[in-house]
Amino acid sequence: TLRPGRPGFGSLYLDSRTEYLLLVAIVVSIWLVVFVRHTQHAAVGGAVTKWYLHRNTDRSATRCCGGSAVALGLWHALRYHAGSIAAGSLLITTLKLIRIAFFLLKRTFYQRVSRGLDACGCNGSNRLAAMCLCCISCCLKCVEKSLEALSRYAYAQMMRSKRSFCPSAAEAVRLLTTNLAGAASLRFVAAAFLFLGKLLVAAGCAFLGWRILVQGPP
Repeated sequence: TLRPGRPGFGSLYLDSRTEYLLLVAIVVSIWLVVFVRHTQHAAVGGAVTKWYLHRNTDRSATRCCGGSAVALGLWHALRYHAGSIAAGSLLITTLKLIRIAFFLLKRTFYQRVSRGLDACGCNGSNRLAAMCLCCISCCLKCVEKSLEALSRYAYAQMMRSKRSFCPSAAEAVRLLTTNLAGAASLRFVAAAFLFLGKLLVAAGCAFLGWRILVQGPP
């Protein structure tokens, strides 16, 4: 039920069952968004694997997908590795939910501090607790980003070796630790090329807009 308060404002009161269903819908929505993004990573890994390693094999699937390596990678990702992608996306979703819950806890703590109360209800602010909260938040963010990067390599290894998510992730970790310098340099070069591409697109759009403004009718 919607109970209006001041003009232009209102309060939405939900029963416990509706709140539970709303929470489930939010969690499932986050999971679906992460699943779609991880499906994209797996499809790209499958397309690269097909193009460089298995270009002349699996002709039936190639004919089914119209000869496109990207379509074939997406087909293999959804048909053979949907469960592995769901498991990896569920792991990332769990970390995101933990970070959201911790963010709400940190905001509640700061609200209590702003009112002159610390977590124990005493006067004064607890700077040590605030520092610990910031450190934990930073660590959770680092863990999430590390697992997201690892999941990309795991999906590429999964599409190449046709194994499940966990063995592929272990193999990806082994390859990364063995070739750490090469992986770091490759990622730096890729980031540099991506930056140059973004700069080129921005410069092209700016030049096109300038030509339209200059040559257009006054």
